[in-house]
Amino acid sequence: MNVGALKRVYHLNCGTFRPWPSMTLVTHVLACEMEHGLVLVDVGIGSADIASPTPRLGRSARLSGAQLRTADTAAVQIEQLGFARTDVTDVVATHLDYDHIGGFADFPNATLHTTGAELAEARTPQRTTGGNGRYRRAHIDAITRSRTYTRCDAEILGLSGHSLNNLDGMYLLPIPGHTRGHAAVALRVPGRDWLVHAGDAFMHRDAVTPPSESSPSLSGRAIRAVEMLMATDRTQVRANHRALMNLRGSAIRLFCSHDAQQFNDLRQEQDTIAPKL
Repeated sequence: MNVGALKRVYHLNCGTFRPWPSMTLVTHVLACEMEHGLVLVDVGIGSADIASPTPRLGRSARLSGAQLRTADTAAVQIEQLGFARTDVTDVVATHLDYDHIGGFADFPNATLHTTGAELAEARTPQRTTGGNGRYRRAHIDAITRSRTYTRCDAEILGLSGHSLNNLDGMYLLPIPGHTRGHAAVALRVPGRDWLVHAGDAFMHRDAVTPPSESSPSLSGRAIRAVEMLMATDRTQVRANHRALMNLRGSAIRLFCSHDAQQFNDLRQEQDTIAPKL
């Protein structure tokens, strides 16, 4: 079923991490209210992850300082907005790392949209740089309904992309590097033109800010080091930074999953991005 036109976008933080005492990372999820349902871009940590963190998340969540709170799950937050879990018809995933897809099982009616390369890699993970243990079996086994995309059919903002089945105005833009099948999600929003959720294609705003406009911060350098450790292709990650830097403009809001300042800025603006009909 086609979900119809976009009515409103909500910005949700569905997973907080404190890897160091002075640093807070978020997990930026979009809840897109459509004419006929709710579409999530990424989904964050899930209810079952919080109930059983060790078997579902492994050691990496503890080492990264995950703050596991039921109130932060997308399921609880959309209910607070007045929706039901069954209203979520689709989840569009930038990639399938545990902090991006753990909550998918909370939405029994949802179909997952991702690149074919990402789902194939998650189902048979290769032991490559940055890839060991990143996909959690319980999360991948929960994906029983999916649509995958392998051949680009659109050009969006100068990048090749996939138009999404029954999701008008939403596109996956393949930008591998963090994972083999990683993609950004571009969303055409009335009154704002484009929101571009870059997932983990970068992890701090410094990576896509021209050097002439700012000096790299200590937190930006620290996160950049972590980003490179997690990447499956570091050369491609650097190329992605350059490509995404060129997308910056007044009609485009580019943001990543984990930058708290970007999240807070957009959260404050969300009531003006697309007025509720």
